[in-house]
Amino acid sequence: MKKILIFGLTFFGLIALNAQNNEKCELIAANILSDTPHVKELTKDWDRLIKENGGTGYGIQFYGEEKDIYKLVLVQHYPDRDYNANWFTIDLNTKEAFEESMADPMYNKNLQISKKDWKKLEKCNK
Repeated sequence: MKKILIFGLTFFGLIALNAQNNEKCELIAANILSDTPHVKELTKDWDRLIKENGGTGYGIQFYGEEKDIYKLVLVQHYPDRDYNANWFTIDLNTKEAFEESMADPMYNKNLQISKKDWKKLEKCNK
């Protein structure tokens, strides 16, 4: 019984540790995305504009994650709804980061991410 208890505690401890690491990596990815010149330009007036339209602000949320690929969305928050405004992908496998075009992938907008930030994400995902 004691061995089963130790195994269970170890197993669930590893799951909790992995979940914390995923949250940490997601936070790093969100911060890197928000620091890109494109996203800064895109959101420069959003606080004012969203509040003028009755909203409360905006943020970055995750909508999907595969191994070494982060899927994020810029969300505008309003009392009655959240509006998904822009979708982004950060792919560690191909070293690509881009705003996704919902109309045609040919129109995806590449994002500039520094080598230092790529290394942060790679280190986090090990």
